Amino acid sequence: MTSARLYTLVQVVKQRKGGCCFVHVLNTDGTIKKRKRSLIVRFSNQLGEVPVGSLWKVSGHQIVNQFVVKGAVIYEDVLDATRASMLQPAKHTLSRWISLNIDGIGEIIANRLVRQRNLKKWVRTNDTESLSLVPGMNPDLARRLIERWPDEGLHRTMDWLDALNLSPSLGFKLVRLFGKEAVERLTDNPFLLLGLNVAYDQVLAVIEQLELELSHDTFVAGAAMHVVIKRMSANGSTVISDLLLRQSVEKLTGLVTTGDPGQAAVQQGLLVRVQDGYQVWGTALMEAAVASKLVKSLNRPSGQGSLLASWEHQLSESALQAALKSYEQQLPFTLSEEQQQAVIGAVSAPVVGISGGAGTGKTTILQAIISVYQALADGIACLPVALSGRAAQRMAQSTGMPAQTIAKLIADHLGEGKPLLQDHLLIIIDEASMVDLLSMYRLVRILPEATRFIFLGDCAQLSPVGGGLVFHAMYDSPIPFFELSQVRRQSVQSPVHRFAMAVRKGEVLIPEMALKTLPESPDCCVLPPSLDRLTHFWEAAGALSDRIILSPRRSGDWGVTSLNTHFQKILGSERDDLHYLDPVKGWIPWITRFKQRLKLGDPVLVTRNIYDDELDVRNGDLGIITEVFQSVSAEGWSGVVYINGERKGINQELLEVLDLGYAISIHKAQGSQWHTVFSVVTSEARRMLDASMVYTAATRPTDRLILVTDAHSLRGAVSAGNSASRRHVDLGRKLAMCAQTQFRDHV
Repeated sequence: MTSARLYTLVQVVKQRKGGCCFVHVLNTDGTIKKRKRSLIVRFSNQLGEVPVGSLWKVSGHQIVNQFVVKGAVIYEDVLDATRASMLQPAKHTLSRWISLNIDGIGEIIANRLVRQRNLKKWVRTNDTESLSLVPGMNPDLARRLIERWPDEGLHRTMDWLDALNLSPSLGFKLVRLFGKEAVERLTDNPFLLLGLNVAYDQVLAVIEQLELELSHDTFVAGAAMHVVIKRMSANGSTVISDLLLRQSVEKLTGLVTTGDPGQAAVQQGLLVRVQDGYQVWGTALMEAAVASKLVKSLNRPSGQGSLLASWEHQLSESALQAALKSYEQQLPFTLSEEQQQAVIGAVSAPVVGISGGAGTGKTTILQAIISVYQALADGIACLPVALSGRAAQRMAQSTGMPAQTIAKLIADHLGEGKPLLQDHLLIIIDEASMVDLLSMYRLVRILPEATRFIFLGDCAQLSPVGGGLVFHAMYDSPIPFFELSQVRRQSVQSPVHRFAMAVRKGEVLIPEMALKTLPESPDCCVLPPSLDRLTHFWEAAGALSDRIILSPRRSGDWGVTSLNTHFQKILGSERDDLHYLDPVKGWIPWITRFKQRLKLGDPVLVTRNIYDDELDVRNGDLGIITEVFQSVSAEGWSGVVYINGERKGINQELLEVLDLGYAISIHKAQGSQWHTVFSVVTSEARRMLDASMVYTAATRPTDRLILVTDAHSLRGAVSAGNSASRRHVDLGRKLAMCAQTQFRDHV
């Protein structure tokens, strides 16, 4: 059924795909109108983002849409808005302030209140009767609202922020930080918004919108802060040198600076001066917090911080040796001397780093460390963690202990009402080279005083995707650090291992050329960049789960997206598409964020963690779509995917985090292994390629490595060295300073 609608007053509640929004229909007094069916409004793409909470006057043609969820037929009205006008900015900031500051008024009632046109008048005139008529309110809540109502300065701040169309969460952060002074602070220096992830261009737009007249130094200081933030985003550096900062500011502004842009930003509270240049305050404070926690943990007196740590008083060299010997007797081999030293050191020191290349026995050492701890440290809680879900999963398999991502550990224990961690912990961080500064900062904030740390990784692998360095910065710091060099897992005669170790040392070793077919080619060989030849080799490489293509970039002819499109066609374009139920268009093919369809038999990559009993998948997991349904199932599934050998129903939540997995980025591959790896090292990615990229890809195969490259591109990548060495950070200096000054925080 289709009908034309007169103007309807609605408030946006939730955004959906394709410009569709779930809305509440409002009466003229602002209350929600009761309806038999929910209403979906489809806004024109020309309107841009439609903020949640905003009020609209809409009209257009309305239809009734139906779909099945878990066997039940669901009906909803869908209005295709041919006309739409926003009535007022969303009152998110005031609504959230009310729900958090006035006991008894939650989010729903707060939203009802801010929809009342006469709310301010009722509060100013102490009209408890009118306030009590709002659904959910009563005279007691009305009096409480009047008593706690924000003063005019704070209220003006909220209106001012909403009028600028700043995001609701940002507006609330500013009110929380500056209170009623937010307007004055931001009017004096709107570049403070840069520290809250507002884009530089958006800050300039705010300045223009408010017609602010700022000094030359203020503009230079703001440009300097933007340059530092942009550099951290571009290459992960947390520090920028004086010279580079000046050059970048002049390029950005088109002005020749007469003074020091960094010093101008320091004077305005935007940047902080450190030994090698400048940092933004947030980054400097995070590095200081991480350094302080690690050094305090390293120097914590035995037994301090927890009764469960009393075992540390009895810790001795002889006890360590005895516990290790007992563990070694259970092994079919003997640990090397360097492995034994790493195990002893990891239990002796409360904080330790262990780095080793592929095959040096890091997993064996970790198992030995855990065994020694279990023998000597009765009562300590062992928490294995990793940055990625796939790395945590592998860690659980190798240790036999539950492991989780750093993000999940933080989410489970940070915040009001969350359970506290045990006051004596052993945190084991695997794939530690992947851990960025922000993740480490969030982690140390929830850890108790009597925490012991083990960082396990490989300094030669990729730097963190996020900013900063943690594991690499510890290498030349007061933190005890063990470097493993002896290969234990793979034969030194393996051509794949020889190539990987040469790259790790910075040596250019060009493998033999591939022959006509994959079976007759060497296990480690160079395949000149040819999509036809790569296709023939890929088809001969066995099961989908045993082969992978790794590329350093997403875009380009040899990027992940193009390769996925090509190999999906090779497997067959006629295969059934995975569909989903669109609220307007009905049952249509799903299109991923990279404009690709998913088909029956496709390998897929999970791009985000989902923690629940039904799905329980991790970022980086790989699977294969084994069933595609012709309509949504009673369970709400569109199909079935096998991930890590487990059957998972593809519901809407899982569907939104799946990408094609014929080819994946080298970053996504870190920590995983396959029988055959095709590693793309081509000239189109020369600005991204370095030795750590090539090395990480070379340590992913268990048997065969095919380098899709030419000698010039491979030589250039290896000669570029490790990108971590080009990241400029201040954590190492802060670790040294904390160690020298007995735990005093230094920036």
